[in-house]
Amino acid sequence: MSNSNQLVLQKSHKLLQDPKDSIKKRIIQKLEGARRLVDFDKEVSVGIYVFAVEELGKLEILNNVQFGD
Repeated sequence: MSNSNQLVLQKSHKLLQDPKDSIKKRIIQKLEGARRLVDFDKEVSVGIYVFAVEELGKLEILNNVQFGD
């Protein structure tokens, strides 16, 4: 039974670990930057926060990938 909204890759899940680690690192960097900037420029801080949330969405998609090994 297959779901048409499901992403299935024919490669090893190990190939995605480096990109996932990189995305996770960037999310943390963005959130830390937004936290430091909030007292100086709230609009820019919110923009950085939104970008971090978008990156979190990418990570969530990658975490939900199923592999057709």
